Amino acid sequence: MALLGVLLTWSLDQQATAMAIVEATHDTREVARAVVEPDLPSGLSTGDPGAIATMDQVVRQRVLSDRVVRVKIWAPTGTILYSDERRLIGSTFQLDPDELDLLSTGGVIADLSDLTEPENRYETAYGQLLQVYVRIQSPDVGPLLFENYIRYDALIERSRRLLLNLLPSMLACLVLLELALLPLAWQLARRVREGQRERQRLLERAVEASEAERRRIAADLHDSTVQDLAAMSYSLAGMGRQLASAGHAAAAEAVEEAARTTRHGLRQLRTLLVDIYPPNLHREGLEAALRALLESAREQGLQAELTIPPSLPMNPDTERLVYRAAQEAVRNVVAHAEASRVEVSVHVDRSRAVLTVRDDGRGFNQRRNGRHEPGEHLGLRLLGDLAREAGGQLDVSSEEGRGTTVHLQVPARGSGWSPL
Repeated sequence: MALLGVLLTWSLDQQATAMAIVEATHDTREVARAVVEPDLPSGLSTGDPGAIATMDQVVRQRVLSDRVVRVKIWAPTGTILYSDERRLIGSTFQLDPDELDLLSTGGVIADLSDLTEPENRYETAYGQLLQVYVRIQSPDVGPLLFENYIRYDALIERSRRLLLNLLPSMLACLVLLELALLPLAWQLARRVREGQRERQRLLERAVEASEAERRRIAADLHDSTVQDLAAMSYSLAGMGRQLASAGHAAAAEAVEEAARTTRHGLRQLRTLLVDIYPPNLHREGLEAALRALLESAREQGLQAELTIPPSLPMNPDTERLVYRAAQEAVRNVVAHAEASRVEVSVHVDRSRAVLTVRDDGRGFNQRRNGRHEPGEHLGLRLLGDLAREAGGQLDVSSEEGRGTTVHLQVPARGSGWSPL
């Protein structure tokens, strides 16, 4: 509304100035036709002193005023036949093409005077002037140009008065418009808030459903497939021992290899269960879950180091977000970084939980893709979105050959809804 008010005021000011100029041209034309032309003496074109004196009396009594400060009457040749400034009478200057056309077609010309022109050398003391030309008819010469000079500051003052007369009604209209828009704005804001609350409820339901589904899948795998594989590994191990004692060395070795493969698959499945639903995160806390996560990284040949205080003031939602970010970062290190070492640190700084995962791997060039968002991995981009939803931020910095650092900051006490 303030911007609209400024624009309207500027527009009205321009229109008021234009109206004042139009009014000045109209007044000049009326003066030329009703005052100057009827009393134009016939000897003016020859420089007759009597004719000049007669014209001077008419101009000074009926034309000059606080607004009109100079009058000139021009012959078609560019000679000034009369001026209230006597020193200009008889001087000849070149007329512009527009002024020559005016002598033929009639009408009015109005523009700002150029005070550097020789014919305007006696008007410099008045400042900016509006010069208006009108064709008049002389009884002995024919068409002449009547020119008067109007103080531009007087026009501006008049336009300001016109503007001040219009401003109250304009401001009243703006106030009425604002009052009419307030209920609409309030209703829109209420709908936006309702939409945000509904989106939050949907996110919470989706998160709860995802968490429940992860628990169900983990429980089903643990109670069925994991148990079956464990029993199979024991059975194969026992069968191998029996075959070895019976002297079937080749068969025993084959069965033992199958038992080892089964145990390896069992360990991988248990690692997957921890990834799907880390039970120690809920039972033993964030530190135990992170240590288990790094233990799986060590099994892949990485040196893994964890730095975390004994107790952190975090709510469960924040702990889950920190764990998921660490899990995704460590998973990327194992799968893509070709690193030998990974460091994970967690602390709370000024009510914000801070996670840093740093590796010494091959890194990647962030500028190559023209972005500095969380890396090239979809998981980290999704975690970045979740971090922003929770009121935090996830940043990834990396250089080729110098490793990658994942940095997460999020409110330690959460943002009021579960981000994972």
